[in-house]
This record gives sequence, C-alpha cells and structure tokens, in this order.
Amino acid sequence: MKQTVFPVTAFGALPDPTVDSTDAFQKAMDEAAKVGGVVTIPSGRWYVGELRIPAGITISGTYTWNWSSFDGYHGTIITLNQEHATCCFDMTHAYGTHLKGIAIDGRRLGKDIHGLYIHRDDFDQREDQIKIDGCRIGHFSGDSVRFQYVRGFSVHHSMLCFSKGWSLYLTGTDGSLYDNWFSDSDTGNIAFGGVASFIRIFCNRCEDSPKGVDMNLFVPMGNEPLEGCHDIIIASNCFCGSPRGGIRAVGTPQSVMKNITLWGNTFNVNGGEYGMMLEPLSSHIWVEYLSNSVISGNTLFAGRGFFDPNALVRPSYGMVLAHLDNCVISNNGMNFSSLFAPFRNEGRHTGNLIMHNNCGREVPQLDGYLFPWWTMRQFPEAKAQQDQKARDYSC
Repeated sequence: MKQTVFPVTAFGALPDPTVDSTDAFQKAMDEAAKVGGVVTIPSGRWYVGELRIPAGITISGTYTWNWSSFDGYHGTIITLNQEHATCCFDMTHAYGTHLKGIAIDGRRLGKDIHGLYIHRDDFDQREDQIKIDGCRIGHFSGDSVRFQYVRGFSVHHSMLCFSKGWSLYLTGTDGSLYDNWFSDSDTGNIAFGGVASFIRIFCNRCEDSPKGVDMNLFVPMGNEPLEGCHDIIIASNCFCGSPRGGIRAVGTPQSVMKNITLWGNTFNVNGGEYGMMLEPLSSHIWVEYLSNSVISGNTLFAGRGFFDPNALVRPSYGMVLAHLDNCVISNNGMNFSSLFAPFRNEGRHTGNLIMHNNCGREVPQLDGYLFPWWTMRQFPEAKAQQDQKARDYSC
C-alpha cells in the first residue's frame, strides 16, 4: 500500500531546543508532496528555520490555544530559530495545501520576518486555494500572515496575533476569514493592500494593540496603489479597543471602492482620545470614496480606556463619511456611540446618499461614566462612582 502519512519524527525531527529540525521537516513535506500526503507533527515544541511548503499536502498537528503566550500549554508548537530568515513558512507555491492544528511562534526574531508568506508581484494564473484552520500564528518581527497576490484562500478558527507588523496583510481575491481572533499586533490587525476583492469576513474578533497603533481593517490611502477594492462583505464581527478606528475603508479619487457591505458588526471603544490623533481617525468607522455600498445593522458604543480609570471617552465620532456615491447607511444603533456626535459628515457626496433609522446620541459628559466592565472590577471605587453618576443621570 502506498504511504500517505509522513510523521516528521520518521525523518529525524525532535522536539528539543538543541536540535534544528529544519531538514527533517522539509524532507517530510517533500516526500508527502509526491503523493499528496499528510505531514503529521506530534505535540511538542519543534525548532526550525525557513521552510518551503510544497503544493497539495496537509500539515497536521495537535491544537493548542492561549492568548498571550505558549507557556504551560501543550500541542504542536513550531518555533522559529533563524534570525535571518524571510519567513517561517514560504507558501508561494503551496497550491492546495492545508494547515491545521499547528501553532507557529516567531519569538520576534530578526527583522521583518513573516510567519506565513506568499511573495509575488502579480497574480499567478493558477489558483492558490490555501486553507488555514485551527492555527495560532504570532510573535513575528514582520506580519503573522502576509499574502501578496493570493487567489483563493481561507483562514478559519485561527488566531493571528502579537507580531510587530500586521496580524494579516494581504493583496488577494476570492477568500474568506471566519471565526478568527486577530489581536495585539503592533501595526494593526487586518490590512488590505493594492487589491482586495470577493472577500467574506464573518464572525471574527479584532481587538486592540497596547501600543496604540492598531488599525483593524485598513485599506491603504496614498502609500501604495489601490488597483481595485470591491465586493467585500464584513458581517457579524466584533471590533474593539482599536486606537486608530474599528474600520477604515478609504479609497482614492482614481480608485473608488465599490460594492462593500458592513452589516451586523459591533464596535466598542475604538478610536483615539480627543486630541490624541487627527479627529477623523478617532471614530469607529471611517469611509471615504465609496460607491454602491451599504452600512447597516451595526451597533457602536463609546467608552473609556480598557485598563485606565482616568482615560477619556473615545472615539470622537461614531462614523466619518466623505465622498460617498449611491450608498445606504441605515438602522445602526448609535446611542452613546461617541464623545461629540454619532456622525461627522464631511460631504462632497455624489449620486444618492440614503441615511435613515440611525438612532442614538453622543455620551453624557459625566466623570466616571462608561467604564468597561473589566475596569470596574479592577477599580471598585471608580465603579461605585460610576453607579451613582448613572443613577443621578437616569433621574
């Protein structure tokens, strides 16, 4: 019977910090590629350098989860041990490959080293069809995942986190992001660069960067070409604690974003404190140069800093709008959504702009009001003050 399962241990890999298992991993993957097989990696911490991932294989491990570190956790943990690598997994030619149940720890080694990396200057004629499921990828000096010109991809049930760059940076088409946790990368959580189209983004949590440079969903403006961002659905996600805004979807006069749907998302305590950054950045949602798009059924809520009882309420505005063409903004819950006003409408719209049934107002100006629940637990005196202020306000 033809062999289809290839344990890395059969090629000499050992879960030992004194053993470099790069060659063993590469040999197991290359052998699996000959038959479209499965590479299995047992529980343990494995130390490798840069690996070239071939097409048509499955790399399977044992799930491990933790938010901030791997300490005390078991499962399959692949650990980068090379300071001069470009990435840990080079997936440029990994057509049809599936990663499941593995954790990849970059240890923030080197400079601009990515976790998973596809590097191209344009789309390949062949579809990638890469699938990432149940993985934890983080702590890289570059991006956790950086896909440049990917066609066909899915990232499901995974955590991308704690890298110096983005949790996920991509130029690509025909992909889905579902039930993931994007957290605490220094630059931001999700970035679309150049081209983004036919992408479905459902049921993810995108949360803050402690260094205050997080931008959860970012479409570049001016710093690189926008060839065409269109046909993107962003639904049922949670965006919280991003000092530079929950969603920033900004096109250009030469390349207007089209056919964007933002529906049923929750936004909590996004944007910087007033005076901390440019006012338009202090918002839950900032959209500009957008056409034939819908923003509906979202809930927006302001609050104070996550762990600072003396922080100011943020953001300044619920939504910032400019240069919209034939768009609908409706049925959004915006009560106490912002410090100054639910909307900052910069105008310069074309065609029809329909805005209706958006209910709510800015927050009341009360000391101690709008502490997150976790701050209340840490500062019981502040909570007691807030409770009394809220009672006084309601009366």
